[in-house]
Amino acid sequence: MEGRKLGDFVLGERLGEGGFAEVWRANIPVAVKVFRNPDTPMDRERLKALSKIQSDRIVRTLAVSGPDEEPYVVLDLVDGEDLRNLLKREGGKLPPERALGLMREVLLGLADAHREGVVHLDLKPENVLIDKSGRVRLTDFDLGRLIGDEAVSLVSRSLASEDVSLRGTVAYMSPEQREGRVPDRRSD
Repeated sequence: MEGRKLGDFVLGERLGEGGFAEVWRANIPVAVKVFRNPDTPMDRERLKALSKIQSDRIVRTLAVSGPDEEPYVVLDLVDGEDLRNLLKREGGKLPPERALGLMREVLLGLADAHREGVVHLDLKPENVLIDKSGRVRLTDFDLGRLIGDEAVSLVSRSLASEDVSLRGTVAYMSPEQREGRVPDRRSD
């Protein structure tokens, strides 16, 4: 995919991958998340609503592809590593002060999202980015949901069309996600 053009962006180095998508550095300093299957249904309106979260602890969504384009999302580029790689590099352990500092930032990022009415629903070490200056940023709100009546509607519609209990990383899922119940702040 390197060198491929999507909208105004040319894909460069691959930065990472997940179950449904790959993230690429673009020709300008942004990251472009490209869904592996071009037929992947993408709820663009939900992603646009989630992109309105204002927090220095959350990777901003800058753009969502149009309905006639292959599904992709443009994100702030975070130059650093994810928590999983940091833990590997450190032999699986961090000094208590460092671990507490990182977790404090994760929790503050979640609090920022919750204040905006959003739950993450896929919080795991790969979705906690740490830039070169040590700043923590949460990413990958693709499974995120709006809290409240809209969340009930979104989950109900999803349950009617697909098994949302299988979307995400099972080892990090809340019980309500696994059981197909409506998630809330406690799910994070």
